[in-house]
Amino acid sequence: VDPSMGGDFEYVSGSAFRSSDGNRAIAFSTTEVGVTHLHMELLGEPLSFERVRWDESVNTVLFALSAVVLIFITVVFASIIRGATSLLRRSVKTQSIRGERIASWLAISSSIWSLAVLIALVLALGKWKEWAQAAPGELIVAAAMGTIVPLLALTCSVGIGLAWRRLYWGTLRRMHYTTCGLALVLLAALLMRYNVWIGGI
Repeated sequence: VDPSMGGDFEYVSGSAFRSSDGNRAIAFSTTEVGVTHLHMELLGEPLSFERVRWDESVNTVLFALSAVVLIFITVVFASIIRGATSLLRRSVKTQSIRGERIASWLAISSSIWSLAVLIALVLALGKWKEWAQAAPGELIVAAAMGTIVPLLALTCSVGIGLAWRRLYWGTLRRMHYTTCGLALVLLAALLMRYNVWIGGI
């Protein structure tokens, strides 16, 4: 038993151990792949911890969220640059396809919406100590807005298919648009996995 637990632990049975003072007990649940759960009892209060998979680790989730944020920011900045370029070239008349305009605005609005969801979630995490009593307003806002993300991901996925089929833009822009759609799908999956939607809080 890990000495950092403090005190001496005595073997009880199976994978269960109890401290010499009788105030603490620990037990392990195992499968063929190893330890899956740690069960503890401190002063009569039961606690259980589940071993997470690699794709559920903090580092993996933070990496995924960082990639998602970076993609959404590039979409917003790219749209700003294209808008500024269009203003500087007013003398050049260009006729855009209706589907192209819809797909472009969908990517921009979805990116801004998703960034707002993540900002609200970060603000909610700053009040995590209050979660045991009641969900803070920021978490409710993040969950309500997060409920829309799967719909945005689905709509953007349709736009991806149309963009590649009808060749709205150049290859790089279509790839960028596809990356935005994949980021929306990933964000929607993370929000649903951790119950950051209106039915999960």
